[in-house]
Amino acid sequence: MDTLIQNGDFALDDRGFLKTVQATDELLQQALLRLTARKGAFALDKELGSELYKLRGGNRQRLNDVARGYVKQALLPISGLTVEDVQCAYTAEGAARLDVTLRVNDTQSVVSLGI
Repeated sequence: MDTLIQNGDFALDDRGFLKTVQATDELLQQALLRLTARKGAFALDKELGSELYKLRGGNRQRLNDVARGYVKQALLPISGLTVEDVQCAYTAEGAARLDVTLRVNDTQSVVSLGI
């Protein structure tokens, strides 16, 4: 069990108490934190995070392959979680988005983030 994080802050219930997250949702939250943090930026754990910030444009297949490697590397410490697919896309404004399909037990979920 962990504290639920929404929009970069702790989530509170209607009484002002911290909301919790557990099981599949907890693993997905851990995955999102690892993917969005820059690897090496957290002083207490230099291995926490990903190298997705290093991604550069180019051939879409190559970009997907490189992103898949960064995602798998970042999520390796989370047991019970499998990376099934990684897809990079660009918005009309030119911003990059990453959709990561993960499997936790029998549940498949997609985590999306801007890169």
